This record gives sequence, structure tokens and C-alpha cells, in this order.
Amino acid sequence: MSKTDPKIKVLLIQPITIFTSAFDFKNTIVTHLLEIATNVNLRFNHNSRVSVEVINLIDENVFRPDSIGQYDKHIKSLEQFLIKFNDGSDLIFGISCFSSNYYISSLVLAKVIRNLFPSSLICVGGYQVNYFTNEFIFPRAIENRKYDKKLFDFIFLGESDKKFAEFIEDRLQSGAIHSNPDESCQIIQCGLIDNLETLPFIDYSLMKTPKSPFLFIPIYFSKGCPFSCTFCGDFRNVYKSKERWRLVSPKEAFSRLRELIRYYEDITSQVQIFDPLWAYPDWRIDFYKMLQNYEITQELWAEIRIDQFSNKEVKYLKPLNFTLAFGLESASHRMLRIMKKTQDPKKYLSRFSSFLPELDAAGIYVICNILFGHPGENDLSMMKTMNFIENLAQMAENFVPSLSKYMLIPGSDVFTNYKYYVDRYQSKFHYRHYWTIPKCSAISSSMVDPSDKISYLDVIKVFSQWAPNFYSKCIKNFNNKKGRDFIYQRYLNEMVLGPRLYWKNKILQDYNDFGEKNDVMVETEHFWNTIF
Repeated sequence: MSKTDPKIKVLLIQPITIFTSAFDFKNTIVTHLLEIATNVNLRFNHNSRVSVEVINLIDENVFRPDSIGQYDKHIKSLEQFLIKFNDGSDLIFGISCFSSNYYISSLVLAKVIRNLFPSSLICVGGYQVNYFTNEFIFPRAIENRKYDKKLFDFIFLGESDKKFAEFIEDRLQSGAIHSNPDESCQIIQCGLIDNLETLPFIDYSLMKTPKSPFLFIPIYFSKGCPFSCTFCGDFRNVYKSKERWRLVSPKEAFSRLRELIRYYEDITSQVQIFDPLWAYPDWRIDFYKMLQNYEITQELWAEIRIDQFSNKEVKYLKPLNFTLAFGLESASHRMLRIMKKTQDPKKYLSRFSSFLPELDAAGIYVICNILFGHPGENDLSMMKTMNFIENLAQMAENFVPSLSKYMLIPGSDVFTNYKYYVDRYQSKFHYRHYWTIPKCSAISSSMVDPSDKISYLDVIKVFSQWAPNFYSKCIKNFNNKKGRDFIYQRYLNEMVLGPRLYWKNKILQDYNDFGEKNDVMVETEHFWNTIF
């Protein structure tokens, strides 16, 4: 490297949910950005010209406005934070908009960066970008305003783990490391990664570790999902290939887990295997066998389906420190079919009821995920689900229910085929493109009337009246003898007050404060006029 060669600093940034940052996961290791950063770092391992760093704005606490009135103050704080990285290097930014809730903050972040560093390259990728690419090239929210600067230089579609590193190398070789205001935003097609074992082990040192005793550390052994639940988003509408679900071997997964634990062993008590579906029975049994020969103090958490679980797994799980999260979602036969969870609801529910006591006897924690308010829901289907999980709670000491309100996700079957749900169930989607509404995308995304029988407010009212008493019963039956129980005991205690205070008072107040649709649109227009 000659003395005239400029240094390159690559900054990969995780944004926040603007105005409702309380909904963000704090103290999180941003695994998906670390995967990209690791590939960049390895490609330029012997080149001191290039450095890379992962930044989670959620934990930096520099840009978390809770209202439009706080916006200017927080923007100044964000600018001061970003300026610290200006050490004379040429800057290349990568913004991760993997959730619709990060759409507004991704645009705001790009605008701030463009104003501070006009010549820097600004890239964006993530789940939301794949479905609404044009809203990043020509954002509808600002198309009629005077802002005429290009926000993003490059948009990455697909899985950019490797492609981003290749992009950096290409830019260096060509010398095109600055933004050209005369060039339009370019799209880079990354496709899907066929063989996940070609990805290197993650270099966790590329991100500052949050100072918290409760770190959220996800690890992935696969990409994609072989199922098509109606409420869930995936690349299924972007990539039609049946090979969307790809996973590493049990041996490779064990090696990657061991590497993660080696790095964080003194500061975390739980590692979450965050795959939407964690492998299949024979794969998992091979993995359990490897774990039995490895001393591990951390609790492992994984999400699987009850129809993809085998009773052969129980004996291998028993000596391990494991929590299994099952996506039951509903106990209504009709709703399970609507959600495309199963074509045999009776067998599906019976299987869960029969396995729960066996898992409980083995000391395995079972989290049961339930989703209320999916399009097609009515008061009868809600009642069936509530009665079913009340019975489950009496069957096991290690049972932890996790109850959620339906949220509309871009790319999901409900989002894509919303007209079907409108025609079939008279569902009403109050804010289908909610991510452009600054007030609270987390609330507006759940403003869906499931059917002509029940509204989204009805769902919340029923839930808020029932949930606290239900959680109180769960606490009475909960086994509090193991060292890790305090995590779930605390969760249950919070939920006794939580639904009553949060779901009933707080959420209902939030919905009331949300206002009439015309008022919300006027406020949204004012917001975009203020920002751009």
C-alpha cells in the first residue's frame, strides 16, 4: 500500500424503531451483520487499508426519539456519534433494514450520513428492501418534497453475506469508492447462498459487546423455512426455489456453537438458536449427542414444530440445559387450517398434549407460542385457544406460555393475498403500508380487524381481561427449583401485571391516542415535511 492510498472504513449499522424504540430488542448481538462483517474482514485480512465495524444503534442510546418534538435533539446526538468515525478514512456505510419497523429510521439515517459525509457510499439491504425495493430508490413518503439528494448508492437484494465483501473489493480495485451524485441508485442481486458451510465462523470481536448481564445472542444454523405459515415472512415470494431452506450439518453447527460460547462464556446465560425451524429429528439427535460430551453451562433455546418433533429426542434432551419453543399458535381447528399450520388439527393438538407431560417429566422447559387476532379469528376461536392452553398449564410445571397479538408482515401470505382475507372473512387492514407511519409502526401493523365478528380492539380487550388471571395460575404451578428458573419466574411475574397494565391500559390508551385515520395521515404528512 502506498502512502497515497486512502484507508477504507466499513460501518455496518443496525437502525432503531423510530418513536417506539421500546419495542426494540436491547443488548443484542447483531449476528446477521456480523456475518457480513466477518466476510469483509477475512477478504482484507492482510490489507491494513480496510477496517470494518458493526454498530447497533439500539444499544448506543444516541438516537431514540419518542416523539416528533424530540427529533431535532436526537438528530444532533446521532450526528455527534457518527462524526467520531471520521478519522480521515473513506467511509462505506451498510444499513440493515431487515424489518419494516426500521424503514423510517433507515431513510433518516441515510439522510444524516449523506449530509455529514456527502462522498461516502451508502448501501442498504435486508428483508424489507427485498419486498419494497422502489420505496428505497424513490421513497413515496418524500417523492413530492424538495429533497433531491440520492439517499442510497447501492441496494443489496437476497443474502449479501459474501456479496458485500466482493462489492468492497470491486470498488477498491476500480477506485470507485466515492458516491457519484450523477449516478442513480444501483441494485445488486445476491441470490441465495447454496452451501452455508462455505460461510466462515463469525468474528464476534467486530462488534462492541453491550454491557448487560442479559445478552440476547442469536445463532443460526439454517436459512429459510420449508413451511408456509400465512402470518410469517420469508423470501418465498422473491425466490420460488424449493431450496429456500438450507442448513449446515450437525457437526458444523456444534463447532459454531462452541466458538460462540467460547467468546461469550463469562457474560451470557442463554444462547438462542434462532432458526424459524430448527432442523429435523435425526439432525437434532446427532447434535444432542455432541452436546452431551461438551460441558456447557449456558441454557440453549430453540424453536421447533410439534409435528416435527420425535419422542426419541426426549432421552437425549433430558441431561441437557434446553428450552424448546413450540409455535402452537392456536387451538382452533379452523384457525390452524387458515394459518396453514397443519391439515390435521386434531392430530396436531393431540400430539402437543401428549408430549408436554413427557417433556415436563424430563425437566425440559416448554414455551408455547400463541397468536391472537390472525385474520379469520373470532371470539369462539379465541375462547377455544384460551381453554386449551389453560388445560396445558395444569399439565406441566415447566410450561411457559408466550402470548402475542397478530402483526401484519410484508411478504407473508396474509399481506400478499390480503384481498382474499377481506372477501372471505371481512378482515379489515387499517394501515397496510404501516411502515411509513412514524407514530407507531408496531401498533399500526397490528391494527387488523380479524373478521366481521371481532375487531382488533375486541381482541385486545378479551386478552387483557383473561391473560393476567391465566398467568397467575401458571405461577402457582411453576417449578422454581432450578437455577435458571428465575428468568421464567420473572417473566411470569411481569406478565401477571403486564397484560393488565400494558395490554389493557397502555395498549388501549395507545390505540385511543393513535387517533382517527385522517388525523394520523395529517400527522404523518407533517412528519415527512419536517424531516425532508
